[in-house]
Amino acid sequence: MNEDLKKRLLGQAHFLRGLAYFNLAVTYKTVPLIDELPTDKTKYFPHTATEEALWNQIIADFKAAKDALPVSYVGLTGPDAGQIGRATKGAAAGMLGKAYLYREKWQDAATEFNDLINGSMKGTYRLMADYRDNFKEINKNNAESLFEVQFGQPDALGGTVMNYGGEPNANWKQVSSTGRTYAMDGYGYSDFLPTRWIYNEYKLEKTKNGKSDPRLLATIASYEPDDNSITVYGNAWPFAQTAIYPRKYTHDGLNWPGNDDQENSGINYRIMRYADVLLMYAEALNESGNTTAAYDYIQQVRDRANLPDLRTTKPGLSQDQMRDQIAHERALEFAIESIRINDIIRWKWLYKPEKLAILKAHDGDFNTWTPGKEYLPIPLSELNVNPNISRNPAN
Repeated sequence: MNEDLKKRLLGQAHFLRGLAYFNLAVTYKTVPLIDELPTDKTKYFPHTATEEALWNQIIADFKAAKDALPVSYVGLTGPDAGQIGRATKGAAAGMLGKAYLYREKWQDAATEFNDLINGSMKGTYRLMADYRDNFKEINKNNAESLFEVQFGQPDALGGTVMNYGGEPNANWKQVSSTGRTYAMDGYGYSDFLPTRWIYNEYKLEKTKNGKSDPRLLATIASYEPDDNSITVYGNAWPFAQTAIYPRKYTHDGLNWPGNDDQENSGINYRIMRYADVLLMYAEALNESGNTTAAYDYIQQVRDRANLPDLRTTKPGLSQDQMRDQIAHERALEFAIESIRINDIIRWKWLYKPEKLAILKAHDGDFNTWTPGKEYLPIPLSELNVNPNISRNPAN
């Protein structure tokens, strides 16, 4: 095999393993760590790794991926040449920085994010002018995207069987049904609803020209006559005027040919956006004691939303105050992207009485939380087949 191609393929494998274990770590806290092929599968029962060993492997994989992967596949030779959607150096750097951030290695995290923003990869990524371009079936893999799960229409990619579960097979459609799951009553399953709290957070601050934060109506479908939003899917608003539903990752208002079937959605799922890099860099700077510098990277995200200069509206924030400000900015930027619960866990808010009280006031689901239950339990099927696997705090 061509050595350059071999290097890239190994880099992609490291990235995907690192991403898989990252997701396992934030979901279950501790799981078995498998880093070699078993010599005897009938006797191979891996032990649960320590949390430290698990995160060390995640970091090592993203480091290896960053070293091996190209910034882009344009201009390369080989079967992956020109292919969009494969893991890149930027994706690996972003996830490496995120892993460091989750382990509170602030300076290491800042180094990775700075490389993306101001260093060797400067200019590779940028914020899209239209926030909702990040959640459409068109504009996929755009300049703001570091990595996303690829989906497409069945007529283009083939497949006849929905990919909901079971063993993967060649007949699976490579589609997303998130649009149907999130869609409001009458248009989907309405399985996922925003809280009134996050809706109100968008209303706290007006844009420079006195309008609502534009991310509100890209994220939430709500009755907003002042902002000319009184329709859903092109129809008159059919709900109570106080009702709110998700709009992000649904097809509401997109209206382009082939994009009306939410069960067979081709909207890619974004794993990391450049906006996340900017806000994580601001957090790493703040936690490293450089609160003043954090303003600049928060403001880049606020500028797209046309919000006032934070240095003017909230000058001289302390480190603690900036922590709360970053939490607010992240809530607005990433609502309905399945990021906030991981933020809440890593910030240890559930174990801080004053923060837990606030969470309970925002969302009644937190009233039933008990220590350890922020993670999902290790499945019973796994515990039954592997005598060496350990239960986690949620079991």
